[in-house]
Amino acid sequence: MRAAVGLLLVIGFFVQYRQLSAGKSPQSEAPSLKLDPSAAYATIENPPPVGDPYGLMVRSDPLGLLRVAQERYDRTVHDYVCTFSRQELVGGRLMPEQVTLVKFREQPLSVNMLWVKNADRAQRAIYVEGRWTGNNGEKLAAVEPAGAIARLFVDDVMRPIDGPDAKKASRRRIDQFGFANSLRLIVKYCDLSAKHNELDLKYVGDSAVGERATYVIERRSAYTGDEGVYPDHLLIVHLDKESLLPMCCISYADEAKTKLLGRYVITDVKFNVGLTDGDFARKGE
Repeated sequence: MRAAVGLLLVIGFFVQYRQLSAGKSPQSEAPSLKLDPSAAYATIENPPPVGDPYGLMVRSDPLGLLRVAQERYDRTVHDYVCTFSRQELVGGRLMPEQVTLVKFREQPLSVNMLWVKNADRAQRAIYVEGRWTGNNGEKLAAVEPAGAIARLFVDDVMRPIDGPDAKKASRRRIDQFGFANSLRLIVKYCDLSAKHNELDLKYVGDSAVGERATYVIERRSAYTGDEGVYPDHLLIVHLDKESLLPMCCISYADEAKTKLLGRYVITDVKFNVGLTDGDFARKGE
């Protein structure tokens, strides 16, 4: 009798064990992974989404992508119109944000800026490469004064594009405006940093300027002030995913982003609209 009871207990225990084993989750059955301790600090970059043709390149070679952007612009763009917003530190003072409507042509380089917000001394400035020069060969722009009373007496005045008045109004000359010029300056200082083995350029994520999706690239340089070799410490570039053009550039003097040097945003762009000499003419011409 005792032997029979013992046998029944053994059979019952075995059946219960099989039932419990059958109810285990798949995770509990999987073998444990042995990780290299150094892997605890590794990060895995998220892969670019499908339909993102430059996603891999911006992650692995952002400077190469900027060069591609230069070549593509030079090959495909002749002129454009846009809205241009800027806020700059000029003469130690952070200027209010200004907004201009811009017509731009590559050949000859031509810029027509009309201020629609926070005009200072100028309501409009027109520059055409090689058209107007001063007695000493300095490049001139036709400037319409901002005041309505002043315009009663004169339509416009000719001013050197790198003269004292221009330097008080902006960190950049009017002939330095445009996508191509921005890309050239960005690449120029990247190459200079690389030459001294101190290039710090990287993709940091995706964002948008208005409704335009962008890659965000950051560049850090050994900035020592306005008289130094580099124009800023931290430059943040929003590169349009479709056109590969810098729709927004933000420049800081410090890592903490407490000292803004310049913020430049281009929106409402229309390319190759067929601008003519008449779009860059003075009144009465």
